[in-house]
Order: sequence, then C-alpha cells, then structure tokens
Amino acid sequence: MNFPPLNNTPATLPPVATQQQEEDDGISLLDLLDVVIEQRWAVGAVTAAAIAIGGGYALTATPIYEANTLIQVEDTKGSSLGGMIGDAGSLFDIKSPASAEIEILRSRLVVGQAVNNLQLDLSITPKYLPVLGQWLARRATEPSSPGFLGMGGYVSGNESLQVAKFEVPKALEGQRFSVKLTATGYALHSADGQALGQAAFGAPLGFSLMGQTGELLVASAVGQPGAEFHVSKRSHLAVTQSLQSSLKVAEQTKGSGVLRGSLEGADPEQISRILNEVGQLYVRQNVERKAAEAEKSITFLNSQLPELRKQLEASEGKFNQFRSQQGTFNLDSEAQAMLTQGVGLKVKLLEAQQKRKELETRFTAQHPSIQALDNQIQALQREIGGLDGKAKSFPATQQDLLRLTRDVKVNGELYTNLLNSFQQLQLVKEGKVGNVRIVDTAVVPERPIKPQRGLVLALSGVLGLLAGLGLAFMRNSLKPGIRSADELEQALGLHVFATVPKSAVQQQLAVQIVAKKPGIHLLAAVKPEEAAIESLRSLRTALQFAMLDARNNIVLITGPTPGIGKSFTSANFAAVLATAGKRVLLIDGDMRKGHIHQFFGMERGMGLSEVIAGSQTLAQVLHRQLLPGLDFVSTGTTPPNPAELLMAPTTQQFLQGASQQYDIVIIDTPPVLAVADTAVLAPQAGTVFLVARSEITALGEVQESLKRLTQAGVAVKGAIFNGLDLSKRRYGHGYGYGYKRYGYRYQAYQYNQTEGA
Repeated sequence: MNFPPLNNTPATLPPVATQQQEEDDGISLLDLLDVVIEQRWAVGAVTAAAIAIGGGYALTATPIYEANTLIQVEDTKGSSLGGMIGDAGSLFDIKSPASAEIEILRSRLVVGQAVNNLQLDLSITPKYLPVLGQWLARRATEPSSPGFLGMGGYVSGNESLQVAKFEVPKALEGQRFSVKLTATGYALHSADGQALGQAAFGAPLGFSLMGQTGELLVASAVGQPGAEFHVSKRSHLAVTQSLQSSLKVAEQTKGSGVLRGSLEGADPEQISRILNEVGQLYVRQNVERKAAEAEKSITFLNSQLPELRKQLEASEGKFNQFRSQQGTFNLDSEAQAMLTQGVGLKVKLLEAQQKRKELETRFTAQHPSIQALDNQIQALQREIGGLDGKAKSFPATQQDLLRLTRDVKVNGELYTNLLNSFQQLQLVKEGKVGNVRIVDTAVVPERPIKPQRGLVLALSGVLGLLAGLGLAFMRNSLKPGIRSADELEQALGLHVFATVPKSAVQQQLAVQIVAKKPGIHLLAAVKPEEAAIESLRSLRTALQFAMLDARNNIVLITGPTPGIGKSFTSANFAAVLATAGKRVLLIDGDMRKGHIHQFFGMERGMGLSEVIAGSQTLAQVLHRQLLPGLDFVSTGTTPPNPAELLMAPTTQQFLQGASQQYDIVIIDTPPVLAVADTAVLAPQAGTVFLVARSEITALGEVQESLKRLTQAGVAVKGAIFNGLDLSKRRYGHGYGYGYKRYGYRYQAYQYNQTEGA
C-alpha cells in the first residue's frame, strides 16, 4: 500500500455534519422493551420493595370487621285480639317512607343514646409497644410483663380495663389520662405524669386537675402491676357524629321496607354491641312514638265521650216524651228508608267532624288532610239537607217522629263507636308493639373484611411494577450518554466504522493492568475470539477503504473525554492489524496519563517525549515485536509542557520517519476536550477516528470534539462506538435524537507526577 509523503499542508476537509432534522417522536414498543431490559434490576428491586411493604402492611395492619343487622318496617300491624282493635290500631300505625326511617335510625335521638348506654365517648387503650404492640396483643392469650427497653408501662398482651364511671368537666374533655395498675388497685396520672391519686378496684377516685374536678371508677382490670392504659373522655357530640358517619343504613331492596344497617371497626364484639343497641333503641322509640299518638287520641276521646253521652240522654228523653204524648205508632216504609239513610249520613258527618277536630291538634286548616275533610263534610251536609227537604212532605207528627228517632240512633251509634275506640286505644297504648322489628340481630363477625392480604399483595406487585417501570424510564431519560451507534450517524452524520461490545474478559484484564502485573494483558492476544476483537477486525477491513484518500498511513485515535476506552481500542486495533501481516507501530501519544505500556506488563521507560526532545532516537526507545509485527513506543517521561513539546519540528520529523518504516502507525492521543495535545498531533495524521463510549459519551461532547478538530484543520474520518452492553438491549436498534439538546462537559486531565518513566 503506497501513501503520499507526509506534509504540513492541511487537506481540504469536509465540514462537520450539521444538525439534521429530528426524526418523528413516535414511541416504539421495541425501544421501551430495551429500556426495561436494561433497567430490569431496578424494576425488580422496586417491585420487590413494594411487595415487601405491602406484605408487611397486610401482616401488621389492624384487621377491620363488619357487623350487620336487618330491621323490617311494616306497613300494617295486625293484632292478636282480632278485629276488636284492628281498626283503631291501624289508625296509629306509623307509615314513614324508608328514607325517613333511615334518618330516624341514624339520628342523635337513637345514636346519641347508644353512645351514652355503651360509654362510647370513653376511650381506653393499653399502652402498647411501638410498631408491633397491637399486632402482638391480637395474638396474645395472657397478660405481658410491662416494660420496654427500660421504659415502664408498655404491654403487648391481652390487658384490658373496665371503667364503670369517668366524669370530667367540659374543659378536660379530650385530655389523655394514664391509669397504671398497682398491687392493690390503680393509680391515675395526667398526661404530663402528674399523680392524681390511687384507689382500689370498685372504689371511686376523685381528682383535681387545672382547677377542674373529676371522678374515676375502675371496676376491674386484666394485667400485671405496672401495666398502663390511656384513658380519655371525648366529646359526646363528636363521638355521636363520628358514629353517625360510620353507621351505614340502606334499604335492602327498593320498596321492601327492610333496612340493612352495617358498621365497621377493629373490635368485632364492640361493633356488634353497638349495632344491636342502636336497633333496640330504634324499635323502642318507634313503640313509644306509637303509644304517644294513641295517648293523644285517648285524651281527645275523653273530652268527647261525656258530651256525646249527654246528647244521647237528651235525645232519648225527647223521644220518650213524644211517644208518651202521641202514643205508639210506626213509620211507613218510605219514612223508614229515609231514616236509615239519614242515620248513616249523620253518623258519617259527625265522624268526619270529630276527625277534623283531632287533626286540628296537629295540623293547620291549610293542611291537605283537613281540606279534604272539609270537602267531605260539605258533601254530607248537602245530602242531609236534601233528605230534610223530602221529609217536609210528610205529616207533622211523622216528621217529628222521624227526627227524634234519627237523633236517638245517631247519638247512640256515635257514642257506642267512640266508646269502643276508646277501649281499643287503651289496649294499643298498653300493648307496647310498634310497626318495626329486628329481623336479624348483629352477630360478632368471625373474619375481617380488610385488609385482604391477597389483594394487597397483588396491588403492591402491580403498583411496584408500575413504579419500577416509571423509575426505569425516568433514569433512561436522564442519561446523557449515547445509547446506540445510530445516534451518532443520525444526529451528527458521523459514520460509525465499528461497534465494539463489552467484554467480561477485558474487565478481568483491566484489573491486572491497573495492578501493573507483568505479562501481556491485551485482549487481542489473550482471547482473540472475543466479539470485541471481531468488531475491530471489521474496522481493519473498513480501514483499507477509509485510507484510500488519506495523506499518509498514520491513524490517530482519540476521544472527547477520559475513560471511554481509546487506549484499549488503539492497542487492540494495532494488534489486530499486526495479525493481518502488517508492520505496525503503536505510539502512546498521551504524555500526561498514557498507560498503554501496562497492557504489555512493562514500565513506561524512555519513549515519545525523549524522541521529540532529541535525547533519544526511535531505535533507542522502540519496543520491538511485543507481538508478531507489532512495535511499541511509550509516552516516555512526563514532560511539564506536553502541548508545547508536541509543537516542536522534531515531532513531524519523527512521525515522517515512522511512517516510512511501517505499514501502519497507530497513535493514541489524550482526550480532545481535556487538553490541546490532540489538536496539535491530529494534523499530522492522514486518518482520524473518534472513540465514543456507550451511555457515557454525550452527543454534545462528540459535537464539540468535531468542532475543535475542524478548527485545527482536521476532518474526522469516522467514529468507533465502544462499550456496547449487549445484555441490556437488542443490538443494532437505533434511537434518533436531535443533538442540539445535548451539552458537553470538560474534565480535569492533570499530569500524573507520581508515575515515573
């Protein structure tokens, strides 16, 4: 292969690829799969953590139980006494709609009384151990020994305290008191530890706090001396409202008249007691309400019976007097019919009038029920007036007999009916039977309704997986590094000549290189069948075409920043070229931190810096045949001014001589963005490659490196994409990103003063 002579005249270089139009932002499912595969450990860790948290919650959370009861609201009420009180009893059946009964069931009238009866405004809680105390207590069968880490009072057993009475003034409601069991009874303390007194079980304890007095009566307790309980008296109204909001009542099926009440809580026995108490109080108020209605009617009848009796006696007296004066005679058939009809109408009229008087005690004259009765009364009065008109056609004696007979019958029937109703209502009042009844009493639930452990674990796994995926995509979006070779080509128009995958063997060799162990630590020599070396062989093939228009046979390999594998690439690429029968010279041009000599297990010794300075010749510093066909020149002694030294004319003379002696000269140089050394050496090379490392090198760093080399009159032939992790994503899939959004970073690249020659 013939190359033109080395000269200093820069060739006409193609401009660095400008920004290309950004590709569509469409999301590829394969791209998402790549991210998930790459971040699989993070996703798995987050999912496992979520499942662990969910499992811990499911095991330690306080179980919640639900008790329920069924109450029937009947439309009509039968009686064991048959028809005698059936009519009167039905007059006072309370037929409220289901929604009204639900509100009554949840009212303060019922719920507030239940709070009083069950002392729900009294809070008693053992002083449990932190975190796991309640969980241990739920599984305990006997009292525990009080105390925790030297602190007294803490318990984790089945301790309990029965308080018969605890009265505090309004100002002390909500204040937390402490009851500590003693050998002879109990002692009371305030929240700040102030002793308020001692007493035996069953004996009241009066106390004074903040100028307020109260009284406590502890009936009994389960626990060892020293066990503590937190006791407080809460606001009755607040507890009632809380219970009202917790109590759920609904009609079982629409129109059924069956109400279903349910209550949730951590204590299964307590919630069943509360529901049963509420149900019994609701039935009791219904009976009392019905009895009160009957009492009102009895009071009204008591005022009407004497008056009707007087009217009956007066009508009977007039009738008897008329019979005595006129003698006994009977009404004809027509008059008898009118009498029967008139009596019926008169009775209906008087009943309607009496009912109106009764309703007046509860409603105004504008109420629809009273207005309906007024219309009925007017209609009856018109019918009675019509009959009276017909009766005027009868003889006077027959008219008087008809009138008197009607009055006696009407008054007698009214009095009899009213007396019967009075007796019936007396039975209704004393019967203590309402129109609601408890169908199913609340029983103690056996199994909690929550937490549902299986569901909690499933949801924890799903939420953990979603959180892990979200974290994976967030971490992926925050990575500035290039993730595929296509990014370089699509964003910067820079041709990628080789994609070098990660090698597990190279990671082992890197440890030996850092330790400066003797021997060859070059991957191409130790394990030439590695995929990374095979990629460099493809670069060797492509190099023949890349150097067709090159000015010389010098190949310079550099990169934007340290730590991207340019020395690895340079050394192994030189070895790959040598195995193809080329005479190759590898020069470590990084006179600041060069370490290629460690790949071959040797000391730095004399090298490039001495040749350029003129103190040594190439033959004197050359390490020959480290591998067949491969010679090596190290950096030499670290100079104080590498960039200025490289600008000396001897640098060009040295490279020109090396170019004539070897088929290929490979130069490894410092990072472009770290120091100016590469910009000095690059114009001397005919072919320049830029190394970029997967997920470490940013597009902005590559862009800035191209810009600086262009300013130095150097056209980068292409890129080598190094360190691709094939285990994280599918190989070869591209990601199109615009490069304007990427910045670049500068890294310190200082002299290594401690490393000798």
